Amino acid sequence: MDSSLWKKLAGEFIGCWTLGFLGLMCVAVAIVSGGLDLFGVGIAFAFAITFAVYLTGAVGGAHLNPAVTLAFALFGGFPKKDVIPYWIAQVLGWCVGALFLYMIVGGMITAYEAAHNIVRGSIESQITAMIFNCYAPHPAFAALNHWDASVVPTWRAIVSEMFGTMMLVVMVFAFVDPKNPFRPSAGIFALIVGLVVGYLILVTSPQTMAAINPARDLGPRIATWILGWGQVSFPGPASGVGGPWYIWTVGPLLGGVLAGALWKYILLPCIPKQEA
Repeated sequence: MDSSLWKKLAGEFIGCWTLGFLGLMCVAVAIVSGGLDLFGVGIAFAFAITFAVYLTGAVGGAHLNPAVTLAFALFGGFPKKDVIPYWIAQVLGWCVGALFLYMIVGGMITAYEAAHNIVRGSIESQITAMIFNCYAPHPAFAALNHWDASVVPTWRAIVSEMFGTMMLVVMVFAFVDPKNPFRPSAGIFALIVGLVVGYLILVTSPQTMAAINPARDLGPRIATWILGWGQVSFPGPASGVGGPWYIWTVGPLLGGVLAGALWKYILLPCIPKQEA
């Protein structure tokens, strides 16, 4: 592996570690202290995305998302041989970021579980595992609205994640393609991508908690399995609200592929050619 790839992988790892810590911190604040509502979480996560892209964009391109990497490998000229190393760096970054977050707020999570008589690893412990993992439907909204698992079955959850990710990734293609005269400058790109993610969190969280990124769920899910949430993490709740773990891997990867095809074969050819 050449040194330039190692540098890019370091950038991906650090960017995903940043999101695993700062991004999920806002979910922790919302759950254990009630300090943020859905709007607050969406805006805070938008800031975290912006910070991570500004921090690492010049190093590895700030994919920070396996669906973005796959889409650009298939439709954007990204080297296919680098896809798996990027995926590994992304998942590890999110996992380590989640473990680092637990090191900071683990005491508050344990106190919350004790105060609400929650046994970690039970189906009820989704409410604390969701600081890290994604569930369908969103456990807090499910409890508030008396939803059962039939409200968002596995197939609906996969479709929600697929189309949410498709919207994110096709926007990224539009933002970076030099043939698009409306693309933002590099300095504005991070802010706009953050706003897109924040919006998608606001509108899709009740269904699937808006992972729109395989590493965002898989890395922290590995962390929660290590930390004692057991089957609530893998393979996911056997019954009731939750859904199997693969929803947030399969859905976003399919969405990334659809986004690349949508941009390359439908939207891009419709852009008028610029005069020399």
